[in-house]
Amino acid sequence: MAKRYPTLAAYFEARIETQDALAARAGVSQAHISRIAGGESCSLALAKTLSRLTGVPLESFGSAEVA
Repeated sequence: MAKRYPTLAAYFEARIETQDALAARAGVSQAHISRIAGGESCSLALAKTLSRLTGVPLESFGSAEVA
């Protein structure tokens, strides 16, 4: 099982990959990834994608649609 990280910020702190690289894989801008890592919520679809790509729990993305 892949390692899980409690938040997107923790994922980046572990230096798994750069925000630029994750943004490219997720199909969004680096600035959008930066805002999400800083605590901004995102859509459910993007939260699911980021959770799948990073191992960060879906609930940590703060999407109103997840609650």
